[in-house]
Amino acid sequence: SGELFGELALLSGSGRRTATVTAVTPVRLWSIPGDALKRSVAENPHLRAQFDRAAEAMFNMRFLKLCASPFSALPFDQFRGLSGKLKPLRIPAGASIVRQGEEGDSCFVVREGTVAVVLEKEGCEERRLATLGPGALFGEAALLTQAPRNTTVRALELCELLVLKRADLVEVLGKTPELGF
Repeated sequence: SGELFGELALLSGSGRRTATVTAVTPVRLWSIPGDALKRSVAENPHLRAQFDRAAEAMFNMRFLKLCASPFSALPFDQFRGLSGKLKPLRIPAGASIVRQGEEGDSCFVVREGTVAVVLEKEGCEERRLATLGPGALFGEAALLTQAPRNTTVRALELCELLVLKRADLVEVLGKTPELGF
């Protein structure tokens, strides 16, 4: 009750639907013609900002559900709450995102781009352990164990990340122990 759907296809410019909505109980719907919605949003910057925030939250939810499998076990309300706590972060190519040995207070989901996970040993060349792309989660081990980061992660190209803070992750895990990190 009170939820809105279908607006993103109208406001995104593509006009394409990205989901199918099926009633699971009898419902009463209000329909807003597309032209009326577009006109209202164009005339009201505050309304446009609300739709932009809703579109970003929907994207984060869909992205987490499809790409970051550890989160797919969350009940919908917790999943939606978690997606609202994610913060976008742009990292330039070559920049370190986390450094081996430092304390971790955030974990990351790669939204766009690729990152290298490297192990640094004193007196040796660093060794690349993995290359991660969209949908990959990293940094969660340091959050859960409160141990120093065990690797360095660097952007191999311009990256778009989603950042989740320790307090938010621990809150979700506390409510959903079956998540299984």
